[in-house]
Amino acid sequence: MFFLVSGGRLPAPLLYLSAYLERDRRRYYGALESVQETGDAMPWIEMFLTAVETQASDAVSRAERIIELRERYRATAATMGTANGVALVDLVCENPLVTTRLVEERLGVSRPTAVRLLRQLEERGVVSEGRSGAREQRRYVARELMAAVTDE
Repeated sequence: MFFLVSGGRLPAPLLYLSAYLERDRRRYYGALESVQETGDAMPWIEMFLTAVETQASDAVSRAERIIELRERYRATAATMGTANGVALVDLVCENPLVTTRLVEERLGVSRPTAVRLLRQLEERGVVSEGRSGAREQRRYVARELMAAVTDE
């Protein structure tokens, strides 16, 4: 997440409190009812602060995992013998799902070069080819990176 913020993809770090509240929905609604019925806000405040703490820890863990993956991917790209390898890794870290067209545009390379670079990253286990997109555009996915962002 911090990589996305530093890259201008997110305006600020975000905590996904709704994920926590959804997982503990019964307690959340119970705390809200307690406030409404008794005027005692402490159970709700305690539950909300626990949500903030839990989700903040989760965000830090995810950020650390993303940074670890980015550094591992950069080291792997250094073995490709081209400066475009590291540039492609940075692009993949911004967009874990990339197309050959995106690589062409962002790196300023030809289609054959984009395909070659993506295949080299695929051979090194950084990305894998996914389903084709519009107009049979090849798509590649950084699955470990996607998992670091989306897995619970």
